[in-house]
Amino acid sequence: MLPELNGIEVLRRARRTTDVPVILLTARDSVTDKVSGLDMGANDYITKPFAIEELLARIRAILRSSEKAAEKAPEPAEKEEDGSIRSCSGVEMNTDSHEVTYNGQPVELTNREFILLRTLMENKNVAMTREKLLCDAWGYDYYGETNIIDVYVRYIRHKTSDDVIKTIRGVGYIVSDNWDGGRYTPTGSWAYAATTKTEHIEAATELVKWMSGVDSGVLLYENTKSMPSTYAAYDQITTFEKDENYKALYEQLRDYGHPRPKTPVYPQVSTSFQQVLEDVGLSGKDVQTEMDQSVERINAKLERYTR
Repeated sequence: MLPELNGIEVLRRARRTTDVPVILLTARDSVTDKVSGLDMGANDYITKPFAIEELLARIRAILRSSEKAAEKAPEPAEKEEDGSIRSCSGVEMNTDSHEVTYNGQPVELTNREFILLRTLMENKNVAMTREKLLCDAWGYDYYGETNIIDVYVRYIRHKTSDDVIKTIRGVGYIVSDNWDGGRYTPTGSWAYAATTKTEHIEAATELVKWMSGVDSGVLLYENTKSMPSTYAAYDQITTFEKDENYKALYEQLRDYGHPRPKTPVYPQVSTSFQQVLEDVGLSGKDVQTEMDQSVERINAKLERYTR
């Protein structure tokens, strides 16, 4: 503990005079504390206890981001006349002056809220995952919880409207003037298991069997529009017969899908490589550099979750 001022107040005062990257190391682990620290200008927020390898990885990530930002900083004279204006769903944003209006009325956003909304508006009509938003909006490889994004989205909606940022179940968020509210259908894999320490192993086994069966697959699709885990469930959902797009997707899964091997921290591995594909394919970044950074992220996750 600091003798007179807390870390948040020290950071607040520091941000008056410097933009030097700051990582908060603290025992305060609530979402409110994290939001407060990031709103005050922290580049990252790590809760105790933490592994020194993870801290070093985050420092390297922030330094890489700072170097890339300096390289990409555009010359003011090269900007298009109206290149700083973004508009969507009643929101108008001036990225130069940091002014935001909703239906003509000024909206006061914190720096983090502004950055998140700007990222979404710069990717208008593109569905973005929470992980991608953390990486793009925060500007570095973030290793923390993705529910921070949900908190900021809620703040922005409160200051504007629930219709400004739309939720796509199973995917993330989108801003769009044309989105009709329909659900995106995510694909992937499902895995259910009962641990050796399960108190009621018989009941747990029956639950796993049901969750892996036909009835649960149909219910899952009907309530979330997520893909079921068994082909038998597909056969009971008429959409996959009548809708040409769904039918084509089902046929592709049936003909080319196959079980993947067991992968530690699979969600983190999948997300990391997805980020590589987007950065290389859409932004033209160097393949080897992005792959090396992806391996660093995955190794940090393995160290954190499998030790």
